[in-house]
Amino acid sequence: MIIVLLSVAIVTLLIVHFVRAERGEGWNDRAEAFVPIIEKLRPLHQPLGPPKPGEWLANNKEPGQTFRQYVTQDPIRPTDKR
Repeated sequence: MIIVLLSVAIVTLLIVHFVRAERGEGWNDRAEAFVPIIEKLRPLHQPLGPPKPGEWLANNKEPGQTFRQYVTQDPIRPTDKR
């Protein structure tokens, strides 16, 4: 059941992304469309346990970031040219 819900959520995210991209809406506008979907998925979230030896976070301490923080930092994203 969880896999079905996650699949539906991913498809929904992709549809929202591409529809808004076609309309020419900015990245931050499109990112805001994800917020209600993220909130619906929040009950399914399970925190990660401690990093295992050899994993990135085992050797590199990072505070993490929210989706909103990621988007507002102008991430590199695909374009028509690449």
